[in-house]
Amino acid sequence: MNINQTKRKHGKILYTVIILTLIFIWGNSLLNAEISSYISDFFKDIILSVFPFAPSGEAEGAGGIVRKLAHITEFAILGVELSLFFQPLKDRNNKKYINLVFCGFATAFVDETIQLFIPGRAGLVSDIWIDLCGFTTGCIVYSVIYIAKNKRNKSQETKND
Repeated sequence: MNINQTKRKHGKILYTVIILTLIFIWGNSLLNAEISSYISDFFKDIILSVFPFAPSGEAEGAGGIVRKLAHITEFAILGVELSLFFQPLKDRNNKKYINLVFCGFATAFVDETIQLFIPGRAGLVSDIWIDLCGFTTGCIVYSVIYIAKNKRNKSQETKND
């Protein structure tokens, strides 16, 4: 298998992973309020068993915190995946940056729009911002790793010369 075939294979795998992530994100938004709350409470109980000092009552909003952390996490993962897909730092292409930002915003917007049509759910502008913070975090994580990797490679090349 030559290098182009390997790159194409990796691209197809990454594309599939991105599609699965979108299905996961939007699939959760399609759940009605009762099921969504049950899942949030399930994860809240797991978190409380690992971190017993975390706020546990509804007065502290623990269920809401779990939901917001879930949004941030899933969008951070998407941010890393789409950064890998577009690789805007590789050739400093402005169109790739625009596509990356557009995909993040569009995903968050669609996610919250879906919830407008689901019983007991609400699409909130504040949740779009939370999603975008997660997405941006993922893009930053990718960028830091990419830059550190390139600096390390350049310093190794300098040593070898």
